[in-house]
Amino acid sequence: MDNYSCIVIKNGTQTVFHRRGVADLYQLYHSSPEMLNGADIIDKVVGKGAATLMVAGKIKSLRTPVISEPAYCLLSAAGIPVDYKEKVAHIINRRGDGMCPLETRCIGTNDIPTLLGIIDKFVEEMKTK
Repeated sequence: MDNYSCIVIKNGTQTVFHRRGVADLYQLYHSSPEMLNGADIIDKVVGKGAATLMVAGKIKSLRTPVISEPAYCLLSAAGIPVDYKEKVAHIINRRGDGMCPLETRCIGTNDIPTLLGIIDKFVEEMKTK
């Protein structure tokens, strides 16, 4: 997975994605939800935002080197098996000096529709920056 951010495996086909953060999962959830439904996912780093999109997209399983505790709890509560190497308290931002901004916004609820609204707002704000 050196140069991939996420791999979606469904019906024997692997689709590779390269963008950072939740960009690819967000686009898939909104434009090709059938690709996520029942898929096995390999993702480099999974925070609560990515986990929300995976739960809402009804993935079958997740494999990741790093997952945050809130993401793990959300996926586990949805009955999605998670194979990980390291579970961390939270995902660190890209500068390495604090918590991931999306994960920060997702604290306080595990309600999927509410979390999806938070992610929508976050993505819209990122488009204007």
